[in-house]
Amino acid sequence: MWSFLAQAVNSSHYVTCDIAVSDRFAFKKFLENVREKAQSGTTLVIVRSSPWTTAWIQEATTMSEGRTRFTSVVFLADPATTWGIVLDRSTIESMVADRRLNSLSLQPWHRAALNSWLGDCSIGSNAVDEEKKISAITGRWPFLLDQFRSLIVTGNMSWQSALADLCRRLNDRGARTSYMEAFGLKHEAPLKVLKAIVDLDGSASQEVLSGLVEGVSKPMIEAAFYWADRLNLIQPGQQSGEWVVDPVVQELLKDRTDNGLVDNPGAA
Repeated sequence: MWSFLAQAVNSSHYVTCDIAVSDRFAFKKFLENVREKAQSGTTLVIVRSSPWTTAWIQEATTMSEGRTRFTSVVFLADPATTWGIVLDRSTIESMVADRRLNSLSLQPWHRAALNSWLGDCSIGSNAVDEEKKISAITGRWPFLLDQFRSLIVTGNMSWQSALADLCRRLNDRGARTSYMEAFGLKHEAPLKVLKAIVDLDGSASQEVLSGLVEGVSKPMIEAAFYWADRLNLIQPGQQSGEWVVDPVVQELLKDRTDNGLVDNPGAA
């Protein structure tokens, strides 16, 4: 995403933030320096690798604008960063409601996007049954589709062989850890909650899980649901209050034993 933004914006209007500390005032000073050097138009600031917090977002939303020079700040959050700010989710949702903040989440591609991509990559014949097979294994997740294409190109495979190879990797216990980390499944509380949902045939409500997940309080269960929803690891089910775990994530979590993962909201 950030590489696309870098290419889409003129270099003179594109700034990355590399502050190594989470201090709000250091970020405020950084924004002031950006404003002083900015040219006419809108300058885009990307905050990716810095240990940013909700306080940084608040600082950015209170920044005054000039008459001809404007600044937009984009905060990129990986799963660890998202888990770190779940305790401030009410503040974030309030800023979204007040239209001071726009919140977007990456998610699996729609079928139309997948079909277009398959055509551009000359993979298969765009037949419906082919798209269904590819969707079933990859879940239409971009990073899995990228691996699928790489297997075809670098391995000189047919798409059928590449898909079978990817399926074997996803089901291989040795490779499972790396895929789980790619989905952000390395924090104790959300991992336990999602595993509990999978054990209940892949769908459950917060109320059902309350008291059922050992060592995870009700507030932590609520935080885990919020985190998983933001990452599109769960989707609303057919019943009111019910949530369903993404099919690919379900397969990764089946028959899995947790081993000493300890992380709390507010800690990456």
